[in-house]
Amino acid sequence: MDRRNHILHGYAPEPICDAHIHIKMQMPVNATNYVIGELMEHFNYERALICSLPIYDRTDNYRNFYLKSKLAPKIYTAVGLDHHFDARDTAEYYLHQIKQYHKMGCDGVKMFEGKVLLHRKLGKKLCDPAFDLFYSYCEEHQIPITLHLGDPLDHWDITKMNDYALKNGWYCGPEDPTREDLREEIDQVLQKFPKLPLIFAHFNYMGDELDRAAKMMNTYPNICFDLTPGGEMFIAFTEHWDAARAFFAKYQDRILYGTDSYNWRPKDVTLEEQNGKRVNLVRRFLEETEVFTESTMNTPFKPFGFSGEILDKIYRKNFIRLFGETPRPLNHALIAEGAKALLAEKDENLTPLMTENLYTIIDHFEK
Repeated sequence: MDRRNHILHGYAPEPICDAHIHIKMQMPVNATNYVIGELMEHFNYERALICSLPIYDRTDNYRNFYLKSKLAPKIYTAVGLDHHFDARDTAEYYLHQIKQYHKMGCDGVKMFEGKVLLHRKLGKKLCDPAFDLFYSYCEEHQIPITLHLGDPLDHWDITKMNDYALKNGWYCGPEDPTREDLREEIDQVLQKFPKLPLIFAHFNYMGDELDRAAKMMNTYPNICFDLTPGGEMFIAFTEHWDAARAFFAKYQDRILYGTDSYNWRPKDVTLEEQNGKRVNLVRRFLEETEVFTESTMNTPFKPFGFSGEILDKIYRKNFIRLFGETPRPLNHALIAEGAKALLAEKDENLTPLMTENLYTIIDHFEK
């Protein structure tokens, strides 16, 4: 019996595209290749965008390129900017990076710099002039940027945070920018670069601010939202169901399916158990017609009950419009050269596993 996710739950049978996956777990690159391949098959994905997070692993962009090569033509890459967290982080350094990654064959960029954790460490606003040349290049070449901006409001109240967020250091203290501060920063960016193709992850935490989200959509025609959960977004959609459903109908060309799934499947744990929670929350909310309660949240959700063209746009067509029918070709020699340069830095933060992965990646692309 076929036990794939869409058959198990009776979802729409057509293959779909996930615009927000990570490879954040540390493991040999060939193991990641295997898990992501399984994930693509189980969740009926014909394409997926892998979003790098170099803040956690400076080899992430190269792991991403390796995965794209091994699972071609299904994988698209969103690279992340590398930071030294000192005076070397200049506008010229960021411009050089995006030019090189673009030549290597990246399909987009993942900006985690709007996450308070990284924003604090970086010591730069999103509208800092150091990013201007980078933004300008992305605008000129229409390179989509998936931006994580802010956090749920309860991250600014330590008494309301869940244990997982606390453990990961996501508390936003009084010395940190507020969510409004961060939104003002990106407003300044968009005023300077109004055609920048920005995809706001997690619906930009605006599930209960639909009028404001609509104003953003109307002001900046190149921005999109992705549906990567947080469950708080779907609680808000339920509470403002008529307005939320109307928003989706009006902006159906600018909303993308995403899940935050990642490269991890512990022994004796199925992909359905590991990543199904995220996938099922998004798919159930989009497709089902009856109120349901998600297994770990004691909150009823009233789904949209979409079908047909609007569902096809969110699941597939909007991804293809932004990232292309096929991924951009890879420059093997340039990727190998970049991986060698990273090895040559002898960064003390490169673990033995990271180093081993770089050697595997270099060997693959040199051959």
